[in-house]
Amino acid sequence: MLLRISLFMLTSLFFYSNSFAQNVDEIIEKNNKARSVEVFKTIKAIESKLTTTGGGQSVSEKHYYIKPDKIRIEASSLENKRTIVFNQEKGYVTDGKVVKHFQKVSKEEQEKGFKSLTDNINSFEPQFMNYKEREEKVTFSGKETLDEGECDILKITDKEGKESFIYILENGLEVKLKFEAKGKEMEILLKDNKKVAGALIPHLIVYMEDGEEVSKKKFDYIIFNGKIKEELFNILEETK
Repeated sequence: MLLRISLFMLTSLFFYSNSFAQNVDEIIEKNNKARSVEVFKTIKAIESKLTTTGGGQSVSEKHYYIKPDKIRIEASSLENKRTIVFNQEKGYVTDGKVVKHFQKVSKEEQEKGFKSLTDNINSFEPQFMNYKEREEKVTFSGKETLDEGECDILKITDKEGKESFIYILENGLEVKLKFEAKGKEMEILLKDNKKVAGALIPHLIVYMEDGEEVSKKKFDYIIFNGKIKEELFNILEETK
């Protein structure tokens, strides 16, 4: 009898865990569909205009990105303005008067710096577009009801063991990302979805730290595959 009960429990656990695995695949597929993942496979250029607020400051920004390695970020506030340009392995920063080239760094540092720039310019790619190539593990972590509605929560573990959580509505759209950094609970809230080239893109991104808002980005527009002038990425002479 004990053996029969044990076998029953093992069988039940197998189907229970298998249903969660299937549930994860279904949620990922639903998210990819809601975010029109196929659209992102065709994007070669992104242009956007936004305002970033936080810490008592407001910064107007324009972002230009031609894949895979051309970036221009223009940022201005009441106090100052700055432009950063990265074109393949060369780049510079300027305040409109002084031009300073990026120092020569190792290939690893180059890749890290470029990733930071591309993260800043918002590539908008769906969370699960290339998660297998990034060697991320995704598991089901439960459900929670937010203001937007009931969400499935998926836990993402990257290849370095860092964990983050993504909250996905029944319609497939993600509304929150949560993770820890420097001992603090960080949240990114994704709001005001609008269609861009057939894909729903959040136009308001709110950054939270231990439950308090620290900054937000509000987009005036986002353009996919528009005509971006190549001269925007020309490397200026360094000021002597």
